[in-house]
Amino acid sequence: MDLRVLGGLIRSSGFYRQKAARLKGFSAYVLIRHPEGIRKWFSVTPLEELRDELLKINGIGPETADSMILYAGGRPKFVVDAYTHRIFGRLGLVSGTYAGLQSAFERALPPDHRVYNEYHALIVALGKDCCRKTRPLCGKCPLKSMCAVP
Repeated sequence: MDLRVLGGLIRSSGFYRQKAARLKGFSAYVLIRHPEGIRKWFSVTPLEELRDELLKINGIGPETADSMILYAGGRPKFVVDAYTHRIFGRLGLVSGTYAGLQSAFERALPPDHRVYNEYHALIVALGKDCCRKTRPLCGKCPLKSMCAVP
Protein backbone atom coordinates (compact mmCIF):
# COMPACT_ATOMS: atom_id res chain seq x y z
CA MET A 1 0.00 0.00 0.00
CA ASP A 2 1.21 3.48 -0.79
CA LEU A 3 2.43 5.36 2.30
CA ARG A 4 0.09 8.28 1.57
CA VAL A 5 -2.93 5.98 1.44
CA LEU A 6 -1.93 4.19 4.63
CA GLY A 7 -1.20 7.52 6.33
CA GLY A 8 -4.64 8.76 5.36
CA LEU A 9 -6.24 5.68 6.90
CA ILE A 10 -4.48 6.20 10.24
CA ARG A 11 -4.44 10.01 10.21
CA SER A 12 -6.52 10.33 13.40
CA SER A 13 -3.83 8.50 15.40
CA GLY A 14 -1.37 11.41 15.20
CA PHE A 15 2.13 11.26 13.70
CA TYR A 16 0.45 9.33 10.90
CA ARG A 17 3.27 9.73 8.36
CA GLN A 18 5.84 8.30 10.76
CA LYS A 19 3.47 5.54 11.90
CA ALA A 20 2.61 4.59 8.32
CA ALA A 21 6.29 4.06 7.52
CA ARG A 22 6.78 2.02 10.67
CA LEU A 23 3.71 -0.11 9.98
CA LYS A 24 5.05 -0.88 6.51
CA GLY A 25 8.44 -1.70 7.99
CA PHE A 26 6.89 -3.99 10.59
CA SER A 27 4.76 -5.72 7.94
CA ALA A 28 7.80 -6.31 5.73
CA TYR A 29 9.70 -7.67 8.73
CA VAL A 30 6.92 -10.15 9.52
CA LEU A 31 6.64 -11.31 5.91
CA ILE A 32 10.37 -11.93 5.68
CA ARG A 33 11.25 -13.20 9.17
CA HIS A 34 7.96 -14.84 10.19
CA PRO A 35 6.13 -16.28 7.20
CA GLU A 36 4.26 -18.51 9.66
CA GLY A 37 2.29 -15.39 10.64
CA ILE A 38 1.99 -13.22 13.70
CA ARG A 39 -0.38 -15.54 15.57
CA LYS A 40 2.02 -18.48 15.46
CA TRP A 41 5.12 -16.32 15.97
CA PHE A 42 3.59 -14.74 19.08
CA SER A 43 2.31 -18.03 20.49
CA VAL A 44 5.40 -20.25 20.10
CA THR A 45 8.23 -17.82 20.85
CA PRO A 46 9.29 -17.64 24.51
CA LEU A 47 7.89 -14.44 25.98
CA GLU A 48 11.14 -12.60 26.76
CA GLU A 49 12.65 -13.66 23.43
CA LEU A 50 9.55 -12.32 21.64
CA ARG A 51 9.76 -9.04 23.54
CA ASP A 52 13.48 -8.66 22.79
CA GLU A 53 12.86 -9.28 19.09
CA LEU A 54 10.01 -6.76 18.96
CA LEU A 55 12.15 -4.14 20.68
CA LYS A 56 14.76 -4.44 17.92
CA ILE A 57 12.22 -3.40 15.27
CA ASN A 58 12.27 0.30 14.35
CA GLY A 59 9.43 2.18 16.01
CA ILE A 60 8.61 -0.43 18.65
CA GLY A 61 9.41 0.60 22.20
CA PRO A 62 8.59 -1.11 25.49
CA GLU A 63 4.96 0.04 25.71
CA THR A 64 4.19 -0.96 22.11
CA ALA A 65 5.97 -4.32 22.42
CA ASP A 66 4.14 -5.12 25.64
CA SER A 67 0.79 -4.02 24.17
CA MET A 68 1.36 -6.31 21.20
CA ILE A 69 2.28 -9.22 23.47
CA LEU A 70 -0.72 -8.67 25.76
CA TYR A 71 -3.44 -7.72 23.30
CA ALA A 72 -2.39 -9.39 20.03
CA GLY A 73 -0.60 -12.34 21.58
CA GLY A 74 -2.83 -12.94 24.57
CA ARG A 75 0.25 -13.40 26.73
CA PRO A 76 0.85 -12.03 30.23
CA LYS A 77 2.96 -8.87 29.93
CA PHE A 78 1.84 -5.84 31.93
CA VAL A 79 1.61 -2.61 29.93
CA VAL A 80 2.87 0.54 31.63
CA ASP A 81 1.68 3.79 30.08
CA ALA A 82 1.40 7.46 31.00
CA TYR A 83 -1.83 6.77 32.90
CA THR A 84 -0.07 4.16 35.03
CA HIS A 85 2.78 6.55 35.86
CA ARG A 86 0.37 9.39 36.64
CA ILE A 87 -2.18 7.52 38.74
CA PHE A 88 0.20 5.45 40.81
CA GLY A 89 2.62 8.35 41.18
CA ARG A 90 -0.18 10.57 42.52
CA LEU A 91 -1.22 7.81 44.88
CA GLY A 92 2.38 7.63 46.08
CA LEU A 93 2.37 3.87 45.59
CA VAL A 94 4.77 3.29 42.73
CA SER A 95 7.23 5.40 40.79
CA GLY A 96 10.31 4.87 38.73
CA THR A 97 11.30 3.44 35.40
CA TYR A 98 9.11 1.55 32.96
CA ALA A 99 10.83 -1.72 33.88
CA GLY A 100 10.54 -1.01 37.61
CA LEU A 101 6.83 -0.24 37.42
CA GLN A 102 6.18 -3.24 35.21
CA SER A 103 8.05 -5.52 37.59
CA ALA A 104 6.07 -4.21 40.57
CA PHE A 105 2.76 -4.93 38.84
CA GLU A 106 3.88 -8.33 37.56
CA ARG A 107 4.95 -9.33 41.09
CA ALA A 108 1.67 -8.14 42.60
CA LEU A 109 -0.76 -9.63 40.06
CA PRO A 110 -1.21 -13.21 38.89
CA PRO A 111 0.51 -13.82 35.52
CA ASP A 112 -2.73 -14.00 33.55
CA HIS A 113 -3.23 -12.00 30.35
CA ARG A 114 -6.93 -11.51 31.16
CA VAL A 115 -6.08 -9.96 34.54
CA TYR A 116 -3.43 -7.69 32.98
CA ASN A 117 -5.82 -6.71 30.20
CA GLU A 118 -8.63 -5.79 32.60
CA TYR A 119 -6.31 -4.03 35.04
CA HIS A 120 -4.80 -1.93 32.24
CA ALA A 121 -8.26 -1.12 30.86
CA LEU A 122 -9.34 0.10 34.31
CA ILE A 123 -6.21 2.25 34.61
CA VAL A 124 -6.88 3.81 31.20
CA ALA A 125 -10.53 4.48 32.09
CA LEU A 126 -9.57 6.10 35.39
CA GLY A 127 -6.90 8.19 33.67
CA LYS A 128 -9.32 9.41 31.01
CA ASP A 129 -12.30 9.96 33.29
CA CYS A 130 -10.71 11.34 36.45
CA CYS A 131 -6.95 11.40 36.79
CA ARG A 132 -6.24 13.74 33.92
CA LYS A 133 -2.83 15.26 33.33
CA THR A 134 -4.20 18.76 33.83
CA ARG A 135 -7.34 19.64 35.75
CA PRO A 136 -7.96 16.19 37.24
CA LEU A 137 -11.54 15.49 38.29
CA CYS A 138 -10.68 14.37 41.82
CA GLY A 139 -14.21 14.84 43.14
CA LYS A 140 -15.53 11.84 41.24
CA CYS A 141 -12.41 9.67 41.56
CA PRO A 142 -12.97 6.35 43.34
CA LEU A 143 -9.41 6.59 44.75
CA LYS A 144 -9.65 10.19 46.05
CA SER A 145 -9.31 9.15 49.71
CA MET A 146 -5.95 7.54 48.91
CA CYS A 147 -4.59 10.26 46.65
CA ALA A 148 -1.81 12.71 47.52
CA VAL A 149 -3.11 15.36 45.06
CA PRO A 150 -4.99 18.05 47.02
